[in-house]
Amino acid sequence: MHICKFKGYPECFPKISNFESEWYSNHWEAATEPSLFEISNAQKYAGDSVLRFTWLPTFHHPVIVRFETSAGTTNFIAKELSGAGGYEPGSISRQINRKLSSLEAHQVERAMARASPFNEPPENCGGGTDGSRWILERARKGSYEYADRWSPQKGAMRDFGLLTLKLTGWEFEEIY
Repeated sequence: MHICKFKGYPECFPKISNFESEWYSNHWEAATEPSLFEISNAQKYAGDSVLRFTWLPTFHHPVIVRFETSAGTTNFIAKELSGAGGYEPGSISRQINRKLSSLEAHQVERAMARASPFNEPPENCGGGTDGSRWILERARKGSYEYADRWSPQKGAMRDFGLLTLKLTGWEFEEIY
């Protein structure tokens, strides 16, 4: 998502391009991920919240991590795709599905409370050709939040993404 200032509009507003929508959706579909926006609007959703971090590095394997919290328990689902984040997604090459320990769940909650990426100012129009997209979504009944950053070097999104990737236990060539 980009925040752009247009002539005649003094404030910033979010806009996701059709290209980004299709790009991100292709990766979520390849990972058999649900639509969090639809979950936020579902009358039958029984959980407390769903938080999803998506890391789309241009030349490396995409990683999608979902935290599902319900009745004080957090389920952790991580998937790595065989493709490249800037190209075709490929298929699921490795996956984790486990309950977080209370310590891990507390770390995730603390990371979100300390400096929520949803409260950071959005990035300016731009991005780059090589790098990665860091996408964070949160769905709660009747509420959907979304944050998208291009290769963050510091800040809440970077901190949260690094914690999330660490929880997988997987090694990555580089995180950018």
